[in-house]
Amino acid sequence: MAAAGGHTNIVKILLENGANAEDENAHGMTALHLGAKNGFVSILEAFDKTLWRRCSRKTGLNALHIAAYYGNSDFVNEMLKSVPASVRSEPPIYNHHVVKEFATEYGFTPLHLAAQSGHDSLVRMLLNQGVQVDATSTTMNVIPLHLAAQQGHIAVVGMLLSRSTQQQHAKDWRGRTPLHLAAMNGHYEMVSLLIAQGSNINVMDQNFTFQNGWTGMHFATKAGHLNVVKLFVKSSADELAETKEGKVPLCFAAAHNHIECL
Repeated sequence: MAAAGGHTNIVKILLENGANAEDENAHGMTALHLGAKNGFVSILEAFDKTLWRRCSRKTGLNALHIAAYYGNSDFVNEMLKSVPASVRSEPPIYNHHVVKEFATEYGFTPLHLAAQSGHDSLVRMLLNQGVQVDATSTTMNVIPLHLAAQQGHIAVVGMLLSRSTQQQHAKDWRGRTPLHLAAMNGHYEMVSLLIAQGSNINVMDQNFTFQNGWTGMHFATKAGHLNVVKLFVKSSADELAETKEGKVPLCFAAAHNHIECL
């Protein structure tokens, strides 16, 4: 609680009297992690720098990852003096990861976490540190652009694409591109931006493992995102594109009772 409240002197006293700096709460947070979450930069001086990089056994995240996720730029900036911006999360033991859909994934950089949360100024800072803009997570092949597009963070996506437009074609472990993720979540402006930037409007979610054959329009019609469906139609998407099971987008609209999309 002392670290969470930014009480640096109290934290120092507790540590000097035997408190274990590596103890984790039920959510996998150490005292340093709580300080990172709340952005108390001064709390860093209470901990040995070897602990700055230590990843939680439960979440796989270290203090830099947590500060990046919560958008605490000053905390991140201080940590970058001793911890590389490219540091990756480690395999979590329990399902406590802040990136909910990828709760058991690891290999995330601070850029992944900042992009996921939409902290554009922090994303800019990390990019200026020279981090790899299209770094992939370990098993699911998720890049920062996937996370930002999924959440609809326009400013962040714009910054990421300014470093490389080619990454918009990257596929995650299920063969989904940023366009697929934006479409399934109904992010009209994001879909519009990605199309304008050259994303393949008819690309299917397939790779060597998954062969579903869904396009962005399939995802949008299944979820009933009418404005996104209209955008695909206006952009000349293939309305007769068939999935592996031979279903066109309208099949999903009918199956899920999205009458407005028919």
